[in-house]
Amino acid sequence: MNITAGTLAITDDAQLSVSTFGRGNAGNILMQIAGAAVFRGDETLVVSNVGSDSIGNAGSIRLNADSVSVLEGAQLNSFTRGRGDAGNVTIQANGAVVFDGVGSSDGFPSAVLSNVEAGAIGNGGSINITADSLFLTNGGQLGAIVRGATGVLRGGRGNGGTVNVNVQDAVTIAGTSADGTQSGIFSSLGSGAVGSGGEH
Repeated sequence: MNITAGTLAITDDAQLSVSTFGRGNAGNILMQIAGAAVFRGDETLVVSNVGSDSIGNAGSIRLNADSVSVLEGAQLNSFTRGRGDAGNVTIQANGAVVFDGVGSSDGFPSAVLSNVEAGAIGNGGSINITADSLFLTNGGQLGAIVRGATGVLRGGRGNGGTVNVNVQDAVTIAGTSADGTQSGIFSSLGSGAVGSGGEH
């Protein structure tokens, strides 16, 4: 999936999605934006996914823009729930990259996540941010996570990806959301998971 535009706004539960639910790899998402790219709102997603019971790798997500704002619970995610690796998520901006706030209905953070979910076997992808400045505020997050066991699903099996931040000016990590979601850069290995957490 390739998008080339002057500006980009994905809001109000809209999604860009490439997935595999059988045997084979998911596709890639490439967004080439000359100006601002804005992602806003609950359930607003750009996602590359290996579904449960699937065999294959998730594709990569790449965004090149002048500035990037991910707001009010929107997320850019690559994850695996089956047998295969999550893809890389890469954001390159001339100006600021902002992750701010959480979803008003679900409380999910504005984030980039590359996860090995519960029940999956595979490795997480890397998260790469290159920008003039980076803001993670009011619950905004970057995360490379191997999920722990939940319900009937055992913990994920694999290694978390790395989080790479290359910023020319300032990195600002500040505040929590009203419901207590903490801003930050996270790598973790959940309870019952097998592998290692990511690096940053």
